[in-house]
Amino acid sequence: MKKQLNYEEALVKAAALCRKVERCEADVRTKLAEWNISEADIEKIITRLKEDKFLDEARFSSMAVRRGLQINKWGKVKIAYNLRVKKVADPFIEKALSEINDKEYIETLRDLLKSKDVGLNYKNKYEHRAKLFSFALSRGFESELINEAVKEIEI
Repeated sequence: MKKQLNYEEALVKAAALCRKVERCEADVRTKLAEWNISEADIEKIITRLKEDKFLDEARFSSMAVRRGLQINKWGKVKIAYNLRVKKVADPFIEKALSEINDKEYIETLRDLLKSKDVGLNYKNKYEHRAKLFSFALSRGFESELINEAVKEIEI
């Protein structure tokens, strides 16, 4: 049977967890609960991690937005959704999304659609447009931007 962690041990372990990879508060809370840490100690640990800059929702949001766009090739809608699932507050999400370079964002969408277009089978231009639109929408891009990008590909 596992030994019950005390406050200090849990704090050290949680700090180590946050040191490896940027974490959000909800993830740390979940992990502490898995370790059977009392609710009162969880609150104290979270507060201490924030004070010591191991936990920072703004920093986590910025990192998640960059990773979502550059690595996963997601649009703003999907990125925001995933941050809300992690219980990140809207002001942090909005600030992080505002840091996205518009030119890079549109270029990511264009590149994504161009790569999808290469292996796409379709019967007519309407089906072609619908498949590209649906794909980009599933990646979390906004309808207006998708329409413009699809028009460029069709030309």
